[in-house]
Parts: sequence; structure tokens; C-alpha cells
Amino acid sequence: MGRALREKNPDPHYLQNHHQWLKKFGRDRVQDQIVQVVTIMKLCSTMAEFRHKFARVFDQGPVQLDFDDISA
Repeated sequence: MGRALREKNPDPHYLQNHHQWLKKFGRDRVQDQIVQVVTIMKLCSTMAEFRHKFARVFDQGPVQLDFDDISA
């Protein structure tokens, strides 16, 4: 991907760099994602539990529930 960006913009300058075009949006998006990940981390007591919950929140595919997810 970096190579493709260099081909389209071989000599970027101030305010023409690709990461600067989305600076405000990118910063907000990263901050939101950090908050979500930290929240998931606080709810988990094991790495396996974290991975399961992370996948549930961020995976765009269908949700695979465990028996532990079903409340009686």
C-alpha cells in the first residue's frame, strides 16, 4: 500500500501528506477505537475472553455465541 501511495504522490509536502488529509477524522476514529478496546479489556479476566469479546465487537461477520453467552 505504501508503494501505491508513493506512486500517486512521490514527493509529499506539508498539508499534502496522506495522513494529514484525514487528521481530525483519523484522530477521532483512533480515540474511539482505543476507548472501545480498553472497555472490552476491563470486562475480561483472561486473554481468551478478551479475544472472544473483541471478535464479537469488531468482527463484521456473523456472531458465533457460546453456551456461556446464553442467560438462563
